[in-house]
Amino acid sequence: MRFDFKRKDGAIMSHTPYGYAIKNGKAVLDKVKSKQVKALFMEYVAGLSLQDTGTKAGIKRAHASLGRILDAPCYKGNDFYPAIVSEDIWIKAQNERKRRAYRLGRNKNYFAKDKNTISPFWNKVFCSECGQLYRKYSIRKEDRWRCGQHTVGDRSCCNKQILYEHDFEEAFMCMLRGLDISEISIKPIKEPMDIKQKYDDPFKQAEYVYSLTPIDDFEYQTEKLLDILTAIPDEFDGAFMVKIIDRIEVSAKGEIDFILINKKSLREEVGYGNIKSI
Repeated sequence: MRFDFKRKDGAIMSHTPYGYAIKNGKAVLDKVKSKQVKALFMEYVAGLSLQDTGTKAGIKRAHASLGRILDAPCYKGNDFYPAIVSEDIWIKAQNERKRRAYRLGRNKNYFAKDKNTISPFWNKVFCSECGQLYRKYSIRKEDRWRCGQHTVGDRSCCNKQILYEHDFEEAFMCMLRGLDISEISIKPIKEPMDIKQKYDDPFKQAEYVYSLTPIDDFEYQTEKLLDILTAIPDEFDGAFMVKIIDRIEVSAKGEIDFILINKKSLREEVGYGNIKSI
């Protein structure tokens, strides 16, 4: 059994952010989780570490996932999602994120005087082994990307793939040149979810299913994607890349998976020029 719902603007929702529930096609506050999200923001702004903030708020998520909650603009409210925190608190949380990243030397994009130095890959690249964001570091005046969990202290914790900016640019352009428009328009087959009966009340059970089931927006995103792809640039264009790529994952084998906005995934092997649809 599957339940799909649409926003007022006709877009089909693919997932529900933590803290919200969907009722009759509208986003409403989840009474428990929305309070946890608010506590996450308030404690973080007050100075608690991100992981300790999540623990105190009762949100059992990894560090990167907690960071994505803090970064998500939906929590300050928009046309679809009701506000969980004020815009002032949301902005304070963003500034605190920047301040801590700058203090730790992790984020060269924050506080950049020349906006042209901001990488379009920032917050797009993830490690496929552990799920952590890839970070941009300056090593002997060279900018390199590596998994945020590459080392903890003196101990190596994750994959050792260290890439340069041009590696991503070249892989992206190779992926573009090998794009098969007809193939990326084919809807991927998904395994059916095994959703157990939790409530005898059919309405409660339906809400429970809504909360677990990812909603399919493939057609909507594919139409948007194909429209953008009518004007493919001859050279790497960061703004163009950001429009069509939802996420980039790097494996320990040196494979880069470009996940398009319609969730179709295309694999490029760094240095080999072989693209694979997965």
